[in-house]
Amino acid sequence: MDPPDDVYIPSTLAPGVSTMAPGESTIAPEDTTMTPGGVSTPETSVETEAPEITIMTTLAMESSTVTKEACPTSTTKCPDLSAIIKGDMRVDVVDGCAVFSCPESQLPYALGLIEGSEITGFSVPAGVTQFVLQQPLEIEELGGGTVNDYYGLSCENNMLIASIYPQGIAVGFTLAGADGSLNGKKTPVDAMLW
Repeated sequence: MDPPDDVYIPSTLAPGVSTMAPGESTIAPEDTTMTPGGVSTPETSVETEAPEITIMTTLAMESSTVTKEACPTSTTKCPDLSAIIKGDMRVDVVDGCAVFSCPESQLPYALGLIEGSEITGFSVPAGVTQFVLQQPLEIEELGGGTVNDYYGLSCENNMLIASIYPQGIAVGFTLAGADGSLNGKKTPVDAMLW
């Protein structure tokens, strides 16, 4: 998964060390023209009779590692997630982060615990201890992100926590929060399914 453009991820390289091959550039893509007399850009270009060749420069990416402290589902902060997954749901570890994934073409959903949830104000049928974090209606709703991103999963106090409810929740037969009004409220997650 690529980080958003506005996120700074510090490099794990020592100062002055580069992973770029000789000749690679970190210059942002731009059009430049090459003439027999040298290089000119659109801003400094002067009319010449020499033929022009257009060259595109590309951005070289420097690799970095996400640290366990920066990972919301760090394997050091989470419970045994294999006890939470049901069915064919998998937990993969990527850069120290536990990432949930479903079988191809399957849609994830989760069960949240009513006790300990910051979501309140709804009627709970007798004997009900969980509610459903509604699944996406189609795989495209994940937007190329992970199940973790979709539900805003993190780990706190050795518990898996959800904080985003894109399709809302279902308590018994009552649906709530599909308008995003529940986002930001934390709920302990008891099970991850597809």
